[in-house]
Amino acid sequence: MTGHLTLESTSEVVLRYVADFAHGLGCAVTTPRDSSRHAIQMALPESSDALLELISHIALSATRANVDIGEPLCHITFQHDHAPSVVTLGVRLAAFNIDAASSGSTGTPT
Repeated sequence: MTGHLTLESTSEVVLRYVADFAHGLGCAVTTPRDSSRHAIQMALPESSDALLELISHIALSATRANVDIGEPLCHITFQHDHAPSVVTLGVRLAAFNIDAASSGSTGTPT
């Protein structure tokens, strides 16, 4: 499966923070040719954790840049190998929290 995450934001700071983070994850980062807005596109690696890491970092970046977390728009595009269609999901974050892990937590939900 191949996938991309395109992030649109009015904040150049958010785009820069997320692009730097995506580079650190090993994602190729480009500027979409067909975008009339401020945007970056990141190739998603095969790791299933990368998408969650990127979305979490988008929320962190928006918070750090004093931008409403619902402002950045994420387009998640993916295609299964040999599939005739491409799926695109438009995602905005509605809430974002960071809480301390409980003692003895293994990170697995109960």
